[in-house]
Amino acid sequence: MKEKARKYSVIIVSSATFNNQELSISSNLVRNTIIGFLALLLFSGFIFFDYLNTSLNKEKLKRLDKENIEKPPPLIN
Repeated sequence: MKEKARKYSVIIVSSATFNNQELSISSNLVRNTIIGFLALLLFSGFIFFDYLNTSLNKEKLKRLDKENIEKPPPLIN
């Protein structure tokens, strides 16, 4: 038999109006939100490191181009 999903309750208390609000959140929503956030964080990390790697390669390419202009490689016969 499938177990019922747990629910978490968040109670918001306002001292200005003495009015309480209760918000119920299912455990599935909490789990899926955490998984989505971690996936987004992982994806952002990959994008950042790819950008960093591309930037470093671009700088290296500029340096090598400048070096080749100043001192071209010898011609091979």
